[in-house]
Amino acid sequence: MNRLAGLIIALVAASCVPSTAQVCINPNDVLLSNDNLPAVPSGATPVSVIQGLGNGEAAAAVFDTTGLSTQGVKVNLAAVGYMNVVGTNGIQAAVNLQIYDGVTFDAAGVPTLGSLAFDYASATGSNLQLTSHAINTTDLSAFNVTVTSGKLVVAWSMVFNTGAPQTNFATDNSAIQFTCNPSVTPLQKNLIFIQGQGWRDAALATVQGIPLCPVFYSGNWIIRACVEPMVNPTQILISGSPTTAGGFVNVTFNSPNHPGQFYFGAPAFTANMGSPTVYGTFPLDFDPLLQAYLQFPVEASQVFFNFNGNLGPTGTAPGIIFIPPTTPPLSFLVAFIVMDPTLSFFEGISSPATIQVL
Repeated sequence: MNRLAGLIIALVAASCVPSTAQVCINPNDVLLSNDNLPAVPSGATPVSVIQGLGNGEAAAAVFDTTGLSTQGVKVNLAAVGYMNVVGTNGIQAAVNLQIYDGVTFDAAGVPTLGSLAFDYASATGSNLQLTSHAINTTDLSAFNVTVTSGKLVVAWSMVFNTGAPQTNFATDNSAIQFTCNPSVTPLQKNLIFIQGQGWRDAALATVQGIPLCPVFYSGNWIIRACVEPMVNPTQILISGSPTTAGGFVNVTFNSPNHPGQFYFGAPAFTANMGSPTVYGTFPLDFDPLLQAYLQFPVEASQVFFNFNGNLGPTGTAPGIIFIPPTTPPLSFLVAFIVMDPTLSFFEGISSPATIQVL
């Protein structure tokens, strides 16, 4: 998109064409997409070919994964629509696939991508091959691609397009007349890499001062991902909370990947920054409750029973919290860590669990 003339040619030729796709293979995966196409389109499905992207330019989709897991997601598959304006099959393009962990936008809407979590060309020593007329998929399950920021960016870069300009990346726009309202082309969802500019929001991007949307771009990129929500295997399980003064709460220290290893649990009122140590960062803040727990271990053991020791053969250990009869209504947190066999670093770290006293 380094020449305005190329954009004009591209959008004059843009048309609606049918496409096909498939869903995730892994039953635990969640299909992420911004486009409005069915997961598996049946029959002719209109889309728009955006022909202005040249070699060295790219399209990317931003997905919010915060609702799937607090631990992040593993990207097992990525997909992109590579379409021909008249539906011709068999046209090929060489592309690269990159996965970024996070994205931020400045006051002008210009994106800054987070850390590069995966680069297909670097990982394999080769480019990917796209074939028209379809939503091409790439299995990433063997690469252990993880994203933990809550924002997944899937970027497809055009290396060499044999079918240009009539064959290119496509959007879900089904109208001959392009529009650019947020319901059709939402902000901060579709990115475009323009030579000489870098990454831009497709809804706001300009070339030589002329906006791409709606005249030259409309809709959402047909870019998809199948992700597996990650679960922290080191968990502290609570039974009996809320409780009352004089009552008790059952605790299970659960870390199935670390049977027989040493564990250490503790309480605190807050877990904002955690507590850095020479072994790693303990998940609870070094607040007055944690300080008292460490300063008075004998007294603490009468309230927090079996909060350290060795996990059993299944990676679990039981504990109990005895609430003193004079305890006022309050809430606090408990968490635990698992040490590596040489006691040199934290090998497992749980998320905090809440205890309520009514």
